[in-house]
Amino acid sequence: VFEIDDTKAWKSVLISATSYALGLFMISKSPWYLLPLAWAWTGTAVTGFFVIGHDCAHKSFSKNKLLEDIVGTLSFLPLIYPYEPWRF
Repeated sequence: VFEIDDTKAWKSVLISATSYALGLFMISKSPWYLLPLAWAWTGTAVTGFFVIGHDCAHKSFSKNKLLEDIVGTLSFLPLIYPYEPWRF
């Protein structure tokens, strides 16, 4: 449970990025009555980015600390929230 697993970490990044892209596509193409579903889907994907950034801030995403800072920063970009204050 407490060991860093790169496969699980990158799998979560792939799932969140794919879900986010799908959510943005759904928002752009859905009729008005399906927009709440698309918003909920995209919001859930953005929550996945928060979890990834949170793990990076706690240094539990990867053994490479520079990679954690990069992934944490990139995962917080869709949230429009800076990573460095969260890390501290």
